[in-house]
Amino acid sequence: MHDLIEQHRAAIALLCRHHAVHRLAVFGSAARGTDFDPDRSDADFLVESEPASGLVALERHLGLAECLERPVDLVERDAVEESRNYIRRRQILADALEQAVDALVTALSFYTDDGRKLPAPSPSRGRPIVAVPALIAAKLALHEAMLSGGVSNVELARRLGTDEKAVRRLRDPLHGSRIEAVEAALRALGKRLEVSVRAMA
Repeated sequence: MHDLIEQHRAAIALLCRHHAVHRLAVFGSAARGTDFDPDRSDADFLVESEPASGLVALERHLGLAECLERPVDLVERDAVEESRNYIRRRQILADALEQAVDALVTALSFYTDDGRKLPAPSPSRGRPIVAVPALIAAKLALHEAMLSGGVSNVELARRLGTDEKAVRRLRDPLHGSRIEAVEAALRALGKRLEVSVRAMA
Protein backbone atom coordinates (compact mmCIF):
# COMPACT_ATOMS: atom_id res chain seq x y z
CA MET A 1 0.00 0.00 0.00
CA HIS A 2 1.30 3.45 -0.87
CA ASP A 3 2.15 5.75 2.05
CA LEU A 4 -0.50 8.24 0.91
CA ILE A 5 -3.27 5.74 1.65
CA GLU A 6 -1.63 4.61 4.91
CA GLN A 7 -1.36 8.19 6.16
CA HIS A 8 -5.09 8.74 5.68
CA ARG A 9 -6.24 5.33 6.94
CA ALA A 10 -7.95 6.70 10.06
CA ALA A 11 -9.84 9.36 8.07
CA ILE A 12 -10.86 6.80 5.45
CA ALA A 13 -12.09 4.49 8.20
CA LEU A 14 -14.27 7.28 9.63
CA LEU A 15 -15.78 7.90 6.20
CA CYS A 16 -16.60 4.21 5.89
CA ARG A 17 -18.22 4.24 9.28
CA HIS A 18 -20.30 7.30 8.42
CA HIS A 19 -21.51 5.83 5.12
CA ALA A 20 -22.14 2.25 6.40
CA VAL A 21 -19.39 0.71 4.29
CA HIS A 22 -18.75 -2.86 5.44
CA ARG A 23 -15.48 -3.36 3.59
CA LEU A 24 -13.22 -1.04 1.64
CA ALA A 25 -10.03 -2.31 0.01
CA VAL A 26 -7.56 -0.47 -2.16
CA PHE A 27 -6.41 -2.07 -5.42
CA GLY A 28 -4.38 -1.11 -8.46
CA SER A 29 -1.29 1.10 -8.30
CA ALA A 30 -2.20 2.52 -4.87
CA ALA A 31 -2.17 -1.02 -3.47
CA ARG A 32 1.07 -2.02 -5.16
CA GLY A 33 2.79 1.27 -4.35
CA THR A 34 5.61 0.70 -6.83
CA ASP A 35 3.93 2.35 -9.83
CA PHE A 36 1.78 4.89 -7.97
CA ASP A 37 2.49 8.52 -8.92
CA PRO A 38 1.48 10.84 -6.03
CA ASP A 39 1.11 13.75 -8.46
CA ARG A 40 -1.00 12.06 -11.15
CA SER A 41 -2.39 8.68 -10.09
CA ASP A 42 -5.95 8.24 -8.92
CA ALA A 43 -6.88 5.76 -6.16
CA ASP A 44 -9.00 2.68 -6.80
CA PHE A 45 -11.16 1.11 -4.09
CA LEU A 46 -13.25 -2.05 -3.93
CA VAL A 47 -16.32 -1.37 -1.79
CA GLU A 48 -18.96 -3.49 -0.05
CA SER A 49 -21.85 -1.64 1.56
CA GLU A 50 -25.56 -1.56 2.15
CA PRO A 51 -27.57 -0.48 -0.90
CA ALA A 52 -27.27 3.30 -1.03
CA SER A 53 -29.10 6.12 -2.75
CA GLY A 54 -27.36 7.97 -5.54
CA LEU A 55 -26.77 10.93 -3.22
CA VAL A 56 -25.17 8.80 -0.50
CA ALA A 57 -22.96 7.05 -3.06
CA LEU A 58 -21.91 10.46 -4.43
CA GLU A 59 -21.12 11.77 -0.92
CA ARG A 60 -19.03 8.68 -0.25
CA HIS A 61 -17.13 9.17 -3.51
CA LEU A 62 -16.54 12.88 -2.97
CA GLY A 63 -15.54 12.32 0.65
CA LEU A 64 -12.77 9.93 -0.33
CA ALA A 65 -11.59 12.18 -3.14
CA GLU A 66 -11.44 15.17 -0.77
CA CYS A 67 -9.64 13.15 1.90
CA LEU A 68 -6.94 11.94 -0.52
CA GLU A 69 -6.91 15.14 -2.61
CA ARG A 70 -7.11 13.18 -5.87
CA PRO A 71 -9.68 11.44 -8.08
CA VAL A 72 -10.91 8.09 -6.82
CA ASP A 73 -12.70 5.18 -8.46
CA LEU A 74 -15.12 3.16 -6.36
CA VAL A 75 -15.97 -0.29 -7.69
CA GLU A 76 -18.65 -2.48 -6.15
CA ARG A 77 -17.29 -5.90 -5.22
CA ASP A 78 -20.33 -7.68 -6.64
CA ALA A 79 -19.72 -6.05 -10.01
CA VAL A 80 -16.11 -7.27 -10.02
CA GLU A 81 -17.05 -10.82 -9.04
CA GLU A 82 -19.63 -10.95 -11.84
CA SER A 83 -17.23 -9.56 -14.44
CA ARG A 84 -16.47 -11.73 -17.47
CA ASN A 85 -12.95 -10.31 -17.65
CA TYR A 86 -11.18 -13.06 -15.71
CA ILE A 87 -7.73 -11.45 -15.71
CA ARG A 88 -8.94 -8.08 -14.43
CA ARG A 89 -11.24 -9.74 -11.89
CA ARG A 90 -8.40 -11.88 -10.54
CA GLN A 91 -5.99 -8.90 -10.30
CA ILE A 92 -8.45 -6.62 -8.50
CA LEU A 93 -9.46 -9.28 -5.98
CA ALA A 94 -5.82 -10.28 -5.38
CA ASP A 95 -4.83 -6.64 -4.69
CA ALA A 96 -7.80 -6.21 -2.35
CA LEU A 97 -7.05 -9.42 -0.45
CA GLU A 98 -3.51 -8.21 0.32
CA GLN A 99 -4.99 -5.17 2.07
CA ALA A 100 -7.82 -7.05 3.78
CA VAL A 101 -6.04 -7.59 7.10
CA ASP A 102 -5.37 -3.86 7.57
CA ALA A 103 -8.98 -3.09 6.70
CA LEU A 104 -10.28 -5.69 9.16
CA VAL A 105 -8.07 -4.48 12.01
CA THR A 106 -9.14 -0.87 11.42
CA ALA A 107 -12.81 -1.86 11.41
CA LEU A 108 -12.43 -3.81 14.67
CA SER A 109 -10.69 -0.85 16.29
CA PHE A 110 -14.02 1.03 16.18
CA TYR A 111 -15.49 -1.54 18.54
CA THR A 112 -12.63 -1.35 21.01
CA ASP A 113 -12.66 2.46 20.88
CA ASP A 114 -16.40 2.49 21.68
CA GLY A 115 -16.24 -0.30 24.27
CA ARG A 116 -18.63 -2.45 22.24
CA LYS A 117 -18.81 -6.22 21.89
CA LEU A 118 -17.05 -7.49 18.78
CA PRO A 119 -19.27 -8.70 15.93
CA ALA A 120 -19.41 -12.34 14.93
CA PRO A 121 -17.41 -13.18 11.78
CA SER A 122 -19.36 -12.81 8.54
CA PRO A 123 -20.12 -15.96 6.54
CA SER A 124 -17.37 -16.51 3.97
CA ARG A 125 -19.79 -17.46 1.17
CA GLY A 126 -16.89 -19.07 -0.67
CA ARG A 127 -14.62 -16.05 -0.34
CA PRO A 128 -11.11 -16.17 1.19
CA ILE A 129 -11.04 -16.03 4.99
CA VAL A 130 -8.95 -13.26 6.54
CA ALA A 131 -7.42 -13.73 10.00
CA VAL A 132 -5.87 -11.08 12.22
CA PRO A 133 -2.25 -11.39 13.48
CA ALA A 134 -1.61 -13.11 16.82
CA LEU A 135 -1.00 -9.87 18.73
CA ILE A 136 -4.24 -8.37 17.45
CA ALA A 137 -6.14 -11.55 18.36
CA ALA A 138 -4.75 -11.30 21.90
CA LYS A 139 -5.79 -7.65 22.17
CA LEU A 140 -9.31 -8.48 21.00
CA ALA A 141 -9.48 -11.35 23.52
CA LEU A 142 -8.50 -8.86 26.24
CA HIS A 143 -11.22 -6.46 25.10
CA GLU A 144 -13.86 -9.21 25.19
CA ALA A 145 -12.68 -10.47 28.59
CA MET A 146 -12.96 -6.97 30.05
CA LEU A 147 -16.47 -6.54 28.70
CA SER A 148 -17.67 -9.94 29.90
CA GLY A 149 -16.15 -9.38 33.34
CA GLY A 150 -17.40 -5.81 33.67
CA VAL A 151 -13.84 -4.57 34.25
CA SER A 152 -13.12 -0.97 33.30
CA ASN A 153 -9.85 0.45 32.02
CA VAL A 154 -9.34 2.16 35.37
CA GLU A 155 -9.87 -1.05 37.33
CA LEU A 156 -7.55 -3.10 35.14
CA ALA A 157 -4.93 -0.35 35.38
CA ARG A 158 -5.19 -0.57 39.19
CA ARG A 159 -4.65 -4.33 39.09
CA LEU A 160 -1.63 -3.93 36.82
CA GLY A 161 -0.15 -1.01 38.72
CA THR A 162 -0.22 1.25 35.67
CA ASP A 163 -2.40 4.07 34.32
CA GLU A 164 -5.63 4.00 32.36
CA LYS A 165 -3.94 5.26 29.18
CA ALA A 166 -1.68 2.20 29.12
CA VAL A 167 -4.70 -0.10 29.30
CA ARG A 168 -6.39 1.74 26.45
CA ARG A 169 -3.29 1.09 24.36
CA LEU A 170 -3.37 -2.60 25.24
CA ARG A 171 -6.94 -2.81 23.92
CA ASP A 172 -6.23 -0.76 20.80
CA PRO A 173 -5.59 -3.02 17.75
CA LEU A 174 -3.81 -0.15 16.00
CA HIS A 175 -1.25 0.32 18.78
CA GLY A 176 1.94 -1.75 18.70
CA SER A 177 1.97 -3.31 22.18
CA ARG A 178 4.13 -6.20 23.37
CA ILE A 179 2.22 -9.45 23.52
CA GLU A 180 3.74 -10.12 26.96
CA ALA A 181 1.95 -7.01 28.26
CA VAL A 182 -1.37 -8.20 26.83
CA GLU A 183 -0.77 -11.63 28.37
CA ALA A 184 -0.16 -10.02 31.78
CA ALA A 185 -3.41 -8.06 31.46
CA LEU A 186 -5.31 -11.25 30.68
CA ARG A 187 -3.79 -12.93 33.74
CA ALA A 188 -5.03 -10.03 35.86
CA LEU A 189 -8.51 -10.94 34.61
CA GLY A 190 -8.06 -14.60 35.49
CA LYS A 191 -7.48 -15.61 31.88
CA ARG A 192 -4.65 -17.53 30.24
CA LEU A 193 -3.39 -16.84 26.73
CA GLU A 194 -2.86 -19.99 24.69
CA VAL A 195 -1.37 -20.34 21.21
CA SER A 196 -2.31 -23.10 18.78
CA VAL A 197 -0.92 -23.93 15.34
CA ARG A 198 -3.06 -25.47 12.61
CA ALA A 199 -2.40 -26.60 9.10
CA MET A 200 -3.47 -24.06 6.49
CA ALA A 201 -6.58 -25.02 4.55
